[in-house]
Amino acid sequence: MPDEEDVQASASDDESGGGVLTLGEKDSGSFLEEYEIVFEAPEGKDVQIAYRSHIQDAGWCQWSPSGSEISYAQYYGIDTVQIFLYGADAFMYDVSYRVAVAGEDWQEWVSNGEMAGVPEQHRPIEAVEIRVDLRDESSASSGSPWTLTEFGDDDGRQAMFYTMRNNVDGTLIVVDGGWEANEAQVRSVINLFGGHVDHWFLTHYDEDHASAFNAIYADPCGITIGEVYATPLDYDYYLECAEDRWWDVPFVYETFLEQTEGDERVHYLSRG
Repeated sequence: MPDEEDVQASASDDESGGGVLTLGEKDSGSFLEEYEIVFEAPEGKDVQIAYRSHIQDAGWCQWSPSGSEISYAQYYGIDTVQIFLYGADAFMYDVSYRVAVAGEDWQEWVSNGEMAGVPEQHRPIEAVEIRVDLRDESSASSGSPWTLTEFGDDDGRQAMFYTMRNNVDGTLIVVDGGWEANEAQVRSVINLFGGHVDHWFLTHYDEDHASAFNAIYADPCGITIGEVYATPLDYDYYLECAEDRWWDVPFVYETFLEQTEGDERVHYLSRG
């Protein structure tokens, strides 16, 4: 196994950004096994960075803030990275990044939470380049106080997990959460934003929407939840429909009902 590499990078504190940060070394014959991104926001700006990596034969590590070390030298290298910005002024900036894998040229630039690299293809990353740029004036000046982020499911299956965060007062809204296997990612995102969900919306009770919520509700591990908004169902009719529809899995709904019975934070929504 190649020697492990310990790389740190600090982002430019120039208002406009634009500096390219490099982790690792292309064509070095060594793949990236350990790194740390230290991000310094422009003076007076509330912009923070979060990142995570997929580790060959080990899976996804969880979202971490600036200064967190990603270290998986005991496995076979990092094959995918994701990076995004958050904070009151994040709408003013784009974070872009690209990777170089062993024996190949730099891949195309991606940005704002997209995947760079390919998970589980035994193509470890040698180097990563990162840049943070100020958006054009029209984009930067039309920002909403809310940031909407869609997160993919950790095992690559179809799922739904969104966050909406108010960059002024910090209010956090979570929509669904995905499969139970996505529980760790949901926890890491919530903790990244302070560990409290003000409003959690469940659109329906399929496994790929409500299972992660059920797991976190059952064992919060320090996460707190304000209000929960859910869809009312006729249980008997749901069971009848589930007989002919493989995607309707009653135990997810049953678990939700059992766990939340009597909880005044749970509100069932209706039209009108």
